[in-house]
Amino acid sequence: MNKGERMQNYFITVIIPVYNAEQYIERAVKSLLDQTTKEIEIILVDDGSKDASGKICDKYKQLENVKVIHKENGGACTARNIGLANASGKYVSFVDSDDFMDTDAYEKIINILKHNEADILDFGWRYISETGEKTENFHKNPKNKLLNKKYIKTQILPPLLNLLEDRANFVFDFAWNKIYKKEIIDQYQIKFDERRNTWEDRIFVVEFLRYCDNYYCMDECFYNYVSVQESLSRRYNAQYLELILKNYNLYVQLFGKEYDFSSQYVIDYWSNSIENVIIQQLKVKNQHKEVIENITNILKEPQVKYWFKNRNKKDEKINEYFKKNQYDRIIEIYEKRLLDIQKNEKKMARKQKLKSFVRRLIKE
Repeated sequence: MNKGERMQNYFITVIIPVYNAEQYIERAVKSLLDQTTKEIEIILVDDGSKDASGKICDKYKQLENVKVIHKENGGACTARNIGLANASGKYVSFVDSDDFMDTDAYEKIINILKHNEADILDFGWRYISETGEKTENFHKNPKNKLLNKKYIKTQILPPLLNLLEDRANFVFDFAWNKIYKKEIIDQYQIKFDERRNTWEDRIFVVEFLRYCDNYYCMDECFYNYVSVQESLSRRYNAQYLELILKNYNLYVQLFGKEYDFSSQYVIDYWSNSIENVIIQQLKVKNQHKEVIENITNILKEPQVKYWFKNRNKKDEKINEYFKKNQYDRIIEIYEKRLLDIQKNEKKMARKQKLKSFVRRLIKE
């Protein structure tokens, strides 16, 4: 039996987008090659890496269950979509190039899926800090049973759509702690939005859930998310504010007939989100002109004005400036709030330092 014929028998295709990951990619691939099942296909999509990642991927292309695809750089979404287009498994899953899976994960997952035919399955994930500390994470939905469509609509989707204050049933908005039935992806042409560079996972998940009849939650932890330190300037995302509004509009477009997006909680949630991101982005000084421009543009949006006008925690000065279209004055208010926050943070840091010093003296 040749390689092409054997590919049709893979139960799960695992897609890894790869970009400048020469330090980590071998660990990620090894965790898949060492799986206790042979029923997985591995697709490595090199997204135009500038380091040795592409060459490292090519070391695996002769293996029977590995496909290696090289493409021009276009972002993780384009890489994942190319992986989906080339996947032959009945189900698909995703692993980021700097993370890895427990080696018995897919055998256990496949065993569950063969007995339950779930449209989507999720599992716990393990956060590994820069110091090596590990924390396991699970949501509170029922485990080890098939949850029906009604449960998806009433318990799983509302937290993902930011409709409920109670987050106990939040299934985590990551693509990588879930397994997806490929038939649904193909039938409804579900893809990652290639115009996005944030929240792309959540949008993919909620679109997929729209067509699911059931959901299976495992009570085991398989995915290892490894923290990689980033600077503030790298964390700054020019799209962030714009995408908050786009997320809301998309949720209304997809689910507006099924859910109420005009409740007080929804108004407060989105206005608070805008406010918090404005304050965070004002910290970025090396791109200050772009930051101010992005904040001004989002404040001009009618939907944002409506949220601020009708929120519980109203600020009369801000609403007055909204009426006069004085967006620079609104930004001044948030710059002052940022200064106050930073002063409080420094004060708390000094108090903590003093407490530590006193504790050391007592011990001595």
